[in-house]
Amino acid sequence: MTQDVVRQVGGRTWHVAGEWADVLFPPGGDTPLAAMADGRDGRIVKHGQGRRIVRTELAGRGLFVKQYTGSRRWRRLPRKEWRVARWARRVGLPTVEPVAACWQGGAFYITAETPGARTLGDLLYKECFEPAADEPPYPGHRPPELVRLHRRRRAPGSDVPDARTLASLLADLVATLHSLGLRHTDLHPNNLLVIRDGPAWRLDVLDLPALEEMPGPGSLVEHLVQLNHFFEPLATRTERRRVLRLLERRGLTVDGGARRIEAATQRYRRRFYRRRDGRCLRQSKYFRAIRAGRFVGMAAADWAPLLPDGEAAMARTLEIAQVAKQSRGGESGFATVGGGRVFIKRDPQAGPRPSRGPWPRILEDWCRGTRAERAWRRGHALLVRGVGTARPLAWLDRRDGLRGRHGTIVTEALDGHRPLDRVLPELRGRDRAACIETVAREIRRLHDSGLSHRDLKAQNILLRRDGVSWRAALVDMDGLSGPSRRVTEARRTKDLMRLAFSWDWGYGAADAVAGAGACDCLRLLKTYLGPAMRGAITVSCRHRGSTAPAAELRRWWHAVRLAMDRKAARKR
Repeated sequence: MTQDVVRQVGGRTWHVAGEWADVLFPPGGDTPLAAMADGRDGRIVKHGQGRRIVRTELAGRGLFVKQYTGSRRWRRLPRKEWRVARWARRVGLPTVEPVAACWQGGAFYITAETPGARTLGDLLYKECFEPAADEPPYPGHRPPELVRLHRRRRAPGSDVPDARTLASLLADLVATLHSLGLRHTDLHPNNLLVIRDGPAWRLDVLDLPALEEMPGPGSLVEHLVQLNHFFEPLATRTERRRVLRLLERRGLTVDGGARRIEAATQRYRRRFYRRRDGRCLRQSKYFRAIRAGRFVGMAAADWAPLLPDGEAAMARTLEIAQVAKQSRGGESGFATVGGGRVFIKRDPQAGPRPSRGPWPRILEDWCRGTRAERAWRRGHALLVRGVGTARPLAWLDRRDGLRGRHGTIVTEALDGHRPLDRVLPELRGRDRAACIETVAREIRRLHDSGLSHRDLKAQNILLRRDGVSWRAALVDMDGLSGPSRRVTEARRTKDLMRLAFSWDWGYGAADAVAGAGACDCLRLLKTYLGPAMRGAITVSCRHRGSTAPAAELRRWWHAVRLAMDRKAARKR
């Protein structure tokens, strides 16, 4: 590796890799650095809040020019990225080729394009998962949780590394980082480049400012935890643990093995989701702030251009064309916006209620936010946790001075879905069992994410047939509680009781499901409690009903039945 070259160009100090000096500073010619920094010749690849990336070509090679335009913290990144990249190339850490950088008089970082390279996230999401016809658009990189919700896994082609090859590549990368005493704080599929090098494959690391020194076994555990978190919605448990086994063959072991990784992943996931939950309230490439007269709120970036600027036009846009429900709790129904069908739910106007006057509610709206705002936040919290729900498209509050605020939430219309209370009576045999098991797994995923529905009745669970299986979506999210560190057993029992109570067991529930009974509830409970209940119900066994799984199932069964009896007594 040749020595770096430092030159002054247009009031900026450029540090150029020695192997690129003759290209960027041709003898007897003008340097192209000024034009590249101004972005005159190139195509914008990415434009965020703090940086802009432009692709250009020079001497038959593609170059990416990254300009940092944000705060001082952003403008300090080119220096760190340049030094880490040059050091990584010297020690053998696979990464993109650095070309030039400037941190005096500007903030630029230039890298060379690797022919045929694709990010691992792009490769997985487009080649290994078949998109569904009703998949909603999502700006930017698609989170793996949404891939699990809307796509079905398929066998990749020959131009994609198979699962075993990918596990070997990831194990090699983790081992290399561990041997160098480094920790990558943001190791996910979109920060890894997949390159085919002849018959073999290799992975290059991106986002070098996220590299930190961390000698010892800590970096090994943290990298495995991050990979386990991001691949959990995409890969099976066997495929994810294959990386751990390959590292053990290389002499790198983790005390506690897979159990320690799984426990650490749960802790990491809680921290990750807490950071992610605030994204829907900040303007970014994913979301846009909306202001039209007295209307203020947020909208998804791909849907925000459909909303008008004026207050009167906004009110007309949010009018409900087909009313689905009208009650004391507000009004909801369907409308057409921008040629697409959406679901709109409005809070009731601020004013007196039978149980209390207007001021408690006005203060509650100002302190906690309107119900529409809470539905917006919690809907996105469900999506990033991989729980099926209608994608929130926009949330708007109309401010009425001292009368407080009343909100409107706009979500996608789940036209292909039907409520559980309409689907279940039509099913028999294995179809009925598969439907109930799908609902149970979705509720378990909701609770494991630290969330509780609080109105989990059959009408709020929508189902869609997906081949031989089912897809579930939870709606009416404004009453969702959490996220918390964990959902208590009492809270879980209450949610399960509310769903079971909406099934016709002779309790006289107004929203009862015809034909549903104790057998369906038992199947729901057994699936909800997980694989440990596999031996809970036995037919021909000498110790029938006396096993530990059977005792646990009976305990939950009695708790749910007791809660149902108490609810029925309160309603009498």
